[in-house]
Amino acid sequence: MESLKYSDGHVEKNAPQEIRQVISESAAEQTSQMLRSVVVNGHGKRADVPGYLVGGKTGTAQIAKTGSKGYEEGINVGSFAGYAPINDPQFVVLVKIVNPKGVEWAESSAAPTFGKVMKFLLEYHKVKPTEDPKTSPNASSQPIVVAQPAPVPAIEDNKKSKKESTSKDIAKAIESGD
Repeated sequence: MESLKYSDGHVEKNAPQEIRQVISESAAEQTSQMLRSVVVNGHGKRADVPGYLVGGKTGTAQIAKTGSKGYEEGINVGSFAGYAPINDPQFVVLVKIVNPKGVEWAESSAAPTFGKVMKFLLEYHKVKPTEDPKTSPNASSQPIVVAQPAPVPAIEDNKKSKKESTSKDIAKAIESGD
């Protein structure tokens, strides 16, 4: 991570030190192709952002029962982790939705939310598109319907950080469908 950019324009620089490359260029390329395939051909289609090469992976997990064996009935966690653009990653986003209402799989809860968040970030930060939105693999997909997450408990901290402003901007974009 090169820097943190806040909604008020403040930038915190980070000076990472590369120690070594963890995986080969070939392995990184193959992984990116597989993650792109999830978005183009797999269960992550609703995470796509027309005009950008997006890669990622869905995840759906059951919740273990408390105090006994097995899993809670009808309760799960949906997630989608991804990044864009694949050829020059600018953002990495993880969406985790605990007990989404009315849907069972991450492709119907977390993936569409990821798509909206990533679209907002790429457009807000004026990241140049990496492909023609009209010819993107999922450009003609059905409209994205996003599952409504369960309410989040209020936090009693009245201090608002710069990070919260950005989170609110993203939340507004998701709610408005932008």
